[in-house]
Amino acid sequence: MANLITEVGSPENVGMSSERLLRIDNALQRYVDQEKLSGIVALIAREEQVVYFERFGQMSRETGMPMQSDTIFRIASMTKPLTSVAAMTLWEEGRFQLDDPVSRYIPELGSMKVLQDGNGAVNNLVEPERQMTVRDLLRHTSGLSLGISLLEASPVNKIYQDADLHNANQTLEEMTLKLSQLPLAGHPGA
Repeated sequence: MANLITEVGSPENVGMSSERLLRIDNALQRYVDQEKLSGIVALIAREEQVVYFERFGQMSRETGMPMQSDTIFRIASMTKPLTSVAAMTLWEEGRFQLDDPVSRYIPELGSMKVLQDGNGAVNNLVEPERQMTVRDLLRHTSGLSLGISLLEASPVNKIYQDADLHNANQTLEEMTLKLSQLPLAGHPGA
């Protein structure tokens, strides 16, 4: 596993150019000045050394509060590729197999059923054709629903919305337990 980055270093020490990194300042400040973004925090690290760490603009245009180096951002779907890379790093280390059932790591998810029809009746559930695997999670073919749909509403999405899965005031354990009681939108792997 990679070490945490704790050292601030000279870009030249890790084969980068200080002069070229300074060009980033102008580009990022331009985004703020043109109001394309209200604020930005940028960090570049190489060989476990931070070589560039700057902030620009405001955390919020409404409050005018300046951007902080430790501002927390919601990155939404960008967590998917980050999580996939982290998972594949663990896979390369032999920590799991892609075809391991998810229930091996999260037992609560091993008893989920599939909603059989589109009317949303939770009493019309069937056993999945097979268990959900880690590979299914990485391919987004697990059968889980986001609880939202940009294209069309579905009964499963409504059930997930009503379960309040995205409540930020619950623990991961609470969310997992809620999720385990919900139906799958489809068979894993489909």
